[in-house]
Amino acid sequence: MVGKKIKALRETRGITQSELSEGICDRTFISKIEKGQVHPSADILYKICIRLNISIDELEYYTSETHYEYTKQLKEDIRRAARERDYKRVKSLVSNSIKSPLYQDGIMKSFLLWNKGIATYYLTQNNSKALEELQEALDLIRNVAHVDAKIMTIEIIISLGVLNVEIGDHSKAEYYLLEANPLC
Repeated sequence: MVGKKIKALRETRGITQSELSEGICDRTFISKIEKGQVHPSADILYKICIRLNISIDELEYYTSETHYEYTKQLKEDIRRAARERDYKRVKSLVSNSIKSPLYQDGIMKSFLLWNKGIATYYLTQNNSKALEELQEALDLIRNVAHVDAKIMTIEIIISLGVLNVEIGDHSKAEYYLLEANPLC
């Protein structure tokens, strides 16, 4: 599985096997890694990750995510729709994905719940439901061991603070924004 992801990342970045292997190992060794015939040592894997401009943690995440490219595009589409305040599009993208077996735990489940909560708030003004979805996203992300989890935790906490300001619950808004501050 690691070999397939290394190959996909290498090809996405337009790097040949020879370019990837330069100064690390033989090109044929990269070929064998990509085919799953050999497993690289930690040292070689580390050097490959540096060459691919990716951390080992990220590589582990990507190898566990069967549909990485789809997931990456989905996140970009949701973020773009949210930036454009197109909450109907956010809701549609989230609704079509949140029940997928791929996204029943981990960072993507939190990401989808977070955006669902924001869309719920702006489309329905159902404040309690929106805050419940955001809180569920926050509770989930706190149990995720991933490079991006800290950043998303801060984003969700800030969203909870902002929505509480808009609702008029300033004490809860202050609580969340103070909680986010030491994490930044």
